Amino acid sequence: MMRNHISLVALAMLLCAIWPAQSQAQFSQGETGAAGVVGSGSTTLDRLPNLMRLQLVITADGKDIKEALGKLKEKQAVVKEKLQKLGAVDSSVSFTDAQAQDANQQQQMERMIQMRNGRVAKPAKNQAPVVTLVTILKAEWPLAAKTGDELLVESQELQAKVKSAYLGSGKADKPATPEQEEVAEEEQGMNDGQGQGNPRGPAFLFVRKISAEEREAARAAAFKKAHDDAARLAKSAGLELGQLRLLASNAASTGMVNSNMFGDMDGMGYQGRGRYNMGGDQDSDSEDSSEAIGMQVGKVGYRVTVYTSFAFKGAP
Repeated sequence: MMRNHISLVALAMLLCAIWPAQSQAQFSQGETGAAGVVGSGSTTLDRLPNLMRLQLVITADGKDIKEALGKLKEKQAVVKEKLQKLGAVDSSVSFTDAQAQDANQQQQMERMIQMRNGRVAKPAKNQAPVVTLVTILKAEWPLAAKTGDELLVESQELQAKVKSAYLGSGKADKPATPEQEEVAEEEQGMNDGQGQGNPRGPAFLFVRKISAEEREAARAAAFKKAHDDAARLAKSAGLELGQLRLLASNAASTGMVNSNMFGDMDGMGYQGRGRYNMGGDQDSDSEDSSEAIGMQVGKVGYRVTVYTSFAFKGAP
């Protein structure tokens, strides 16, 4: 009896350790163990998104930290005003805490954007040291589309409006000179024709909020699959399922957030946080992770996986 108890505890620890990997795939076969027989099952919900989420890097320069912070606050105020006119949900608009960016990294990013756009990098001039602050904007818009075609039209029109607002410039109006417009277009990623992420460009995700009722129904369906999975394996050995020993679940979006969507930002100081804000914590079956997220226009998926362990009928 003690040995079975220890095996059951070890099994629970193993399932907890491999949840993130298992939540991305359905297991069609169970495994036998000292605790009995293990089964797993998954149910995927495919839905049209009802939100479009924007994330954009906002920067501000100054001769010192105070000046840069002041300019960043001014930019944030202008951006909030523009987002209101664009119809963004007020409660969804947020900015991460400002972080200082190294001057060498700033120059590296500017050269990278120029190279991607096919422009020759301008030689650096002797300039006084500047402080660059970085924050990440997040905002959302509701989507009313009921079909894939409607979603395509609605999302493309909305993205065009967002890009034409030049949110990254932090200016109330469209850039007045060709030089200013060129810089703003680089920041908005409008000249990036190579399919590469622009660190300063807007990133859009398509999101579907999954209701509690939908999650519960999916979890019940996944449990039935896990039970049947374990029962089939037990039957193959001429046995029947007994008492349920272990029950666990996990849920996550099936969409993968590609790190390249933010460009080559390693070492820039905001890559990890940006990805977290875009997709949220998708590694637990909770209210906070009840989102299906995709990078492409179309349906998004949300997978619920249930893990079970049963004793054999008649076993001590």
